[in-house]
Amino acid sequence: MNATGSDTDGADGAEEVAAVAQRPRRRQRPGGVSVRAGSRVRGVVRRVMHGIIPARWAAVMMRVLVVPLDTMVQVRSGGRFSACGLLGVPSLLLITVGARSGRPIPTPLCYVGHAGGYAVVASNFGRAHHPAWSSNLLKNPAATLCTGGRRMPVSARLVTGVERDEIWQGFLSISSHYQAYRDSSGRALRIFYLQPLDSDADVPSP
Repeated sequence: MNATGSDTDGADGAEEVAAVAQRPRRRQRPGGVSVRAGSRVRGVVRRVMHGIIPARWAAVMMRVLVVPLDTMVQVRSGGRFSACGLLGVPSLLLITVGARSGRPIPTPLCYVGHAGGYAVVASNFGRAHHPAWSSNLLKNPAATLCTGGRRMPVSARLVTGVERDEIWQGFLSISSHYQAYRDSSGRALRIFYLQPLDSDADVPSP
C-alpha cells in the first residue's frame, strides 16, 4: 500500500470423547481462530486483492477508503495493526513534516527491510504525480516511524543506482503490482531508505 499522504493539508460415547481429546490441537489465535485458518484466510484475501488491485476503480477505493481507515487504525494502535499487516505484508506508519503546513502528516506504507533500516516506495497507486509524503521527505528528511507498537525517529535518504535496483526487487517480491504502478505512472518511482536514529530500536532483517 502506498498512500498519497496529502499535505492539504458434544460427542455421544466415551470412546469418541477420548479420541477427540487425543487429537492434536491447532495453535489458536486470540478469539479462537487457528493459525492455520488465519493463514488460509490471508491467502484467499491476497489472491482476491491480486486480482482486483490492477483495476483503476480498486486503486481509487484503496486511496479514498482503505488508506484513511488504515491511517486511523495505525495511529490509534501505534503501528501494531494495519490492513497490510493482516495480509502478512510488512507495513509501517510514516510521519513526515508537511512541506507547506509544517504539520505532522501520517501515511501508512509497505516496506522492505534494507541495511538495518526500512525502505519505502512512492508508488502513489500508479498515479502520474509523486505522493506528497515523498516531497515532504525531500524537503525535510527527519521523520518518525511507527511499526509493531514501536515509535522511532528516522532519517530519510532518496536511493539511486544499484542500491535502488536491489530494493526495487524486494518490492517486486512482495507484489508484482509495483511494476504495474511503475508502468501506469510513467515516472521513476521514488524510493527512500529510512535509517533509525534510535540505537535501541528493533530493525527488520535485510
